[in-house]
Amino acid sequence: MQDKFSVANPLPKFDALVHLVATSSKWSDFDSACRTYAGILSSVKKEAQSHCIITYGYHIEEKWSYVDCLKKFVECLKERYSDPIAFGSFVYYLIYLDIIPVPPQYKRTPYHLTFEYSYKKVRNDIEPYAKKFFENIEMIQLEKELSAPSNHPEICIEDFDLMSGQEFELAIANIFKKMGYQTSMTPVTGDQGIDIIAVKNGTRIGIQTKCYTGKVGNSAVQEVVAGKQYYSVNRCMVITNSTFTPSAVKLAAANNVILWDRKILEEKVYSYNFENE
Repeated sequence: MQDKFSVANPLPKFDALVHLVATSSKWSDFDSACRTYAGILSSVKKEAQSHCIITYGYHIEEKWSYVDCLKKFVECLKERYSDPIAFGSFVYYLIYLDIIPVPPQYKRTPYHLTFEYSYKKVRNDIEPYAKKFFENIEMIQLEKELSAPSNHPEICIEDFDLMSGQEFELAIANIFKKMGYQTSMTPVTGDQGIDIIAVKNGTRIGIQTKCYTGKVGNSAVQEVVAGKQYYSVNRCMVITNSTFTPSAVKLAAANNVILWDRKILEEKVYSYNFENE
């Protein structure tokens, strides 16, 4: 038979503690319960602070805002930020420092002062920052991988200027093959904004190629973003033998689209052993 004072059944254990406090202090059961709960909660908050600082190396600076606390918690713990123990300690740490925003007093209810409210609020508020953080990490890793050097030049940038659109697509696909990607071409017509799909280590990149003489504008970025969901790719790129308009560069940055212009393509030409197949 399970012990009635086990952790699985904590209320009788708390009641026994309250009774002991009431007997020792001559307080009423209500006062004893309130003070006992407050004492336990205070200890939990302090322990949570210590746990975050000592175990995870996460320490909240005095000048940090609530948003700063969320961002830096994800940056510090990375994939462990959602671990129940780590996240619970973080929430109690925020409660201890009175950082979690609550509604104005005239709109406030007792629920807004509970741990459940704080936990749900912090969990909902932190997710957009966590998503952006991991997207940035993935983007940095991808860009680093795409810039890995090699030394086998066999073609010059001017050769791309003489290619047809389809020849340019095949040439770009071959560059990605040299980087270890598996590539496939989308239909020549009705490509939904993506010409090439490159896959490596579970990452799917949708690539639109533009063999132009003028500058590539917003429409190329808009098309590849639209094709992202259609082809279920993780990342999008637009690659050209020309340049991009400032507006296209700005739109690409807002949508995490990687751009290779003439200068970058020329660097790749001199970095990878290119052979037409």
